[in-house]
Amino acid sequence: FSSPRCSGKTFVHGVLSMGRLCHRCILPHYASSGLTRHSHTLQASSLPHLVGSNMKIALATTSVFLGSRLNRIVTRRASSLCFAARRATTRAHSSISACSAAEESSAANPLLASWSHVPFNLPPFHMIRPTHFRPAFEEGMEKHLEDLRRIVDETENPSFENVIAAYDRAGDLLGKVDAVFGNMCSSLNTPELQVVETEMSPVLSRHRSATYMMSGLFSKADQVYEQRHDFALTPAQIRLTERINMDFN
Repeated sequence: FSSPRCSGKTFVHGVLSMGRLCHRCILPHYASSGLTRHSHTLQASSLPHLVGSNMKIALATTSVFLGSRLNRIVTRRASSLCFAARRATTRAHSSISACSAAEESSAANPLLASWSHVPFNLPPFHMIRPTHFRPAFEEGMEKHLEDLRRIVDETENPSFENVIAAYDRAGDLLGKVDAVFGNMCSSLNTPELQVVETEMSPVLSRHRSATYMMSGLFSKADQVYEQRHDFALTPAQIRLTERINMDFN
């Protein structure tokens, strides 16, 4: 049984075989030999105790052997399960992070997203944070200047449609962001919004000055204003032309 390749099952079978050999062969042999309690070699009455003690030692050894072997098996199995669990957890976290990153990238700034899915196209106030305003303002200002440059670069003769109407549509994103910002500053006025307001006030002021000072823009708007009664415009269109001219003056 001392072989390192001896398995637990083989060891138990060996112990049980040893017990059967003792009870079937050794005890009858001593009984038939006429041993008495005065025998100096071995007393028959003590033989069962001897065999029993040996069996107890064998069984205890078996228990220790099997226990240590079972512990090793359980430990290895637990380690494998823990490793598999860690891998599964890591993969789950990676999947969640990837989904969160995709979500954040698609709707990172609700001020720049479409509100068509919101009833009445209302701003999603529950999603808007003070940190969203500065990047939204910056993008809105950039697109506003692009719209105005297209008006200046227009090669057709100035008309209500390609100057006044285009000027009125320009800066739609900036107007949307500014309207939400004004609403939240008036209703909430949190310290975070106050910080954004302090930072953006001079930036927005410079932007407005840049729109009015853009070379070639006022000259086109003024041409339409001077000819407003020659374009067969509606009263509303004439009023809009006059208001834009007043803004430049």
